[in-house]
Amino acid sequence: MKKTALLLLLTFNTCLLFAQKVDTIKRMVDGAMIRSTDSIVESASQIKELSKFVALANYCGLTDTITSKGIVTIFAPSNNAIAKLHDNYYDSFNKPEDKWKLANLLKCYIVPGRFTSKDILTLIRKGNGQAVLTTLSGSTLTATIDTNRNIVLTDMNGGQSVISIFDIQQKNGILDIITSPLFPLKPPA
Repeated sequence: MKKTALLLLLTFNTCLLFAQKVDTIKRMVDGAMIRSTDSIVESASQIKELSKFVALANYCGLTDTITSKGIVTIFAPSNNAIAKLHDNYYDSFNKPEDKWKLANLLKCYIVPGRFTSKDILTLIRKGNGQAVLTTLSGSTLTATIDTNRNIVLTDMNGGQSVISIFDIQQKNGILDIITSPLFPLKPPA
């Protein structure tokens, strides 16, 4: 009887141990080990290639928005993408009263919901070659496939960017890295 009770107790404890196990996907991105159990903000902060985007998001308070909006997909421009802008573009938002403008601009990289590359490809097929995604800023990004089989995002001005690193799974969404800046309205001169 004691052996049966001990066996049942051991079996029950083992079940509890495995029931609490969380599958963590680990992925090396730009020299940083990214875990799927972290938030998008935590992981983006570890990726060197996103340091400028993270700094801008922190400056204008967008990191709180990202965290509070629930599940999102972020198409974050790399440092090289941000460097394609003329030097004074982001500096023009440096005044505290203009932080909201910068936040609005950065929201054009964020889409509500979880969209993996497979999801985007499915939407492109269903949309006869294109998928339209609405961003937090209210602007749209149109996803298509180019001749090299890349997913290309086109902003409302016709500016294009390729998703270079995709499907970085996070607990509050998906993080993708893009190669060029995108704009919700008029691009900088």
